[in-house]
Amino acid sequence: MRVITTEMYFEPGQIHGATKKTSKINPGFAAAFFGAPDVEPVRSDLDFEGVQLFRTFEGEFDFNEDEFAIFSDTVLRGKTFTLFDNMAVYPKQTAEGEIASIYQLERRNLYNRQFSNFILDSDIVYESSPPKGIQVRQIIKSATGAGIGLYLGINGPSEPLLFVSVPFGVILMGSAFGVAKAFEKGINRVVERKFKKWSK
Repeated sequence: MRVITTEMYFEPGQIHGATKKTSKINPGFAAAFFGAPDVEPVRSDLDFEGVQLFRTFEGEFDFNEDEFAIFSDTVLRGKTFTLFDNMAVYPKQTAEGEIASIYQLERRNLYNRQFSNFILDSDIVYESSPPKGIQVRQIIKSATGAGIGLYLGINGPSEPLLFVSVPFGVILMGSAFGVAKAFEKGINRVVERKFKKWSK
């Protein structure tokens, strides 16, 4: 399985409300495309091994540009979720409620809409022959499923990650730091194992 990543970086000081050192000195957004040429991912099957999804978009699919703006603003500012505080101590249902409360709070405090719009208008490179770009807005429109959560391979405060399934694969998005950390901890192997299960 090949993976193609797209990264965007912004000038330090441009991101309003940055809460983390890495976001203040090197703010960035990244997307990683995992190609699944022989598999059609489905909405209900985003349960990747080692991934805890706190917010999913199922049923009447309501993942849209506004939801993406909330997510991208959150990760550009360097907001993190602490596994111990939000998950390990509480039952699953309470943990999800805690995350949902944080998510709703961010909805009322959108600091960087202009950069969210910039990302929406940008292309993500995906595998074809030759590789092509697809606008993030189009990815959102063509998504068959989406979920926001954490990769449990990362200990301590963790960057929120967005998993989007599309007809031609899976796209992982987050802060440039958060996506790089997920790769360091083996997220590519997790997705590859999932593709193998889908293809059976």
